[in-house]
Amino acid sequence: MRPRERAAFVDAYSRILTRAWSDERFAARLEADPRGELAEYGLHVPSDAELAVTRDSHGEPDLEALLTRWCAGQETGRFELCVPVTPQLLTKELSEADLAVVSAGTAGACCSCCPCCCST
Repeated sequence: MRPRERAAFVDAYSRILTRAWSDERFAARLEADPRGELAEYGLHVPSDAELAVTRDSHGEPDLEALLTRWCAGQETGRFELCVPVTPQLLTKELSEADLAVVSAGTAGACCSCCPCCCST
């Protein structure tokens, strides 16, 4: 894949992934009509080719493996696109100690670039 094609693919894939993670209706349409939805993002799949969009993978996608599988579709006639399930965000509450570090910085660290009592 040439650099310009690669950049266009990565851009389209990033937008598809972001939208699928934030819009359940889009994710459902992507599963129901992947060819049409991908075309809206500039990823065109020949009408006689097989297209598989997987959504069951966890973790971050391996971009190089994804590109390799997508490019192989030109030769094999089977295009694959992995759209991992939406990542879960960490939602635990911060402890008092965590909040103190975040709000006041760490003890003994000076963020000043001029000489002060901490740097003598």
